Amino acid sequence: MLSTLIILPMPVPLETLRLAAALAHTVPDVDLSIATEAGPTITIGRHPSADLDPCRFRQAVAAGTFPGATDCSQWISDLEIGGSLTPIGGVTYRFRGDGAVRVFATLLSHDATADLVAERATELDLPDDAEARVLADTMLGLSVVRLRVPGVPPWTLDRVAGSVAGTCLVAEVIAASRVDLRRSSEQG
Repeated sequence: MLSTLIILPMPVPLETLRLAAALAHTVPDVDLSIATEAGPTITIGRHPSADLDPCRFRQAVAAGTFPGATDCSQWISDLEIGGSLTPIGGVTYRFRGDGAVRVFATLLSHDATADLVAERATELDLPDDAEARVLADTMLGLSVVRLRVPGVPPWTLDRVAGSVAGTCLVAEVIAASRVDLRRSSEQG
């Protein structure tokens, strides 16, 4: 007996929109292309042909995080990050304006992110001229990390950035599981 598999489009999670909004707001010349359930594609960017600028998009996404507010992610079926950012794997991007820069966003707080980035930089024995900037986005409740390591081959920088981003992702999962455990113990 043959059966038909129907794949329904899934909305983009609010957390993914928060991360993308932070990147678009923080990194110069980032474009977001958002496909909606209703059909039209919305372009977010800082250019005349954009439908919405990154600041207003960030405000709309942030508004959806409040209890009882409308979560705009329910109407979004796909999201692409482009412009000055090129994906290199996972949540890490190469910034085209400076080939020695990699960026990623994390749901962790500024302090937690800064601690993890500093710890990984020490473990990876990065050169003295390596820079790691952690920018807090308090409106969205997350951080954007900008890594710059001049003088190393691009693939080495990709690996370093992926390692640092991976460390942050693991910390996000641990933090989320603690919240889930706390909620279930309060209910049980």
